[in-house]
Amino acid sequence: MNERLERIEALLLATAERQNEMNASLQHTQAILDRTAEQQATNTREIDILLGAISTNEVALRAVVQRIDESNQRFDVLRQEAIADRQESDQRLEAMRQKSNQRFEAMQENIQRLFLELHGTNRRVDTLEQAS
Repeated sequence: MNERLERIEALLLATAERQNEMNASLQHTQAILDRTAEQQATNTREIDILLGAISTNEVALRAVVQRIDESNQRFDVLRQEAIADRQESDQRLEAMRQKSNQRFEAMQENIQRLFLELHGTNRRVDTLEQAS
């Protein structure tokens, strides 16, 4: 019976050692799970922070896009006004050129007419000088 008790005792000791090993392994696994849970909580907080930053940036970006669109619209309006002003200015300049050309041609005609009259007068004076 002693032998049997010794075997039972040895089995109990082996079982106790195995249970201690299992408890140590379980504690190690639990520590890993605790660290993983802490890391997951940290990651969740950081994700929430990032989502908040993304949301804030999205709002700011939409405001910037809105301002860009408004600026583009103002630019288009100003561009169209500048084009219209340029066309109006070109038309006025062309009208001024035409009037200037007309005046120049009229002056040329007057100068030519005066030159012909002067030439005719000079001939008459020459004829009178020769006659006298």
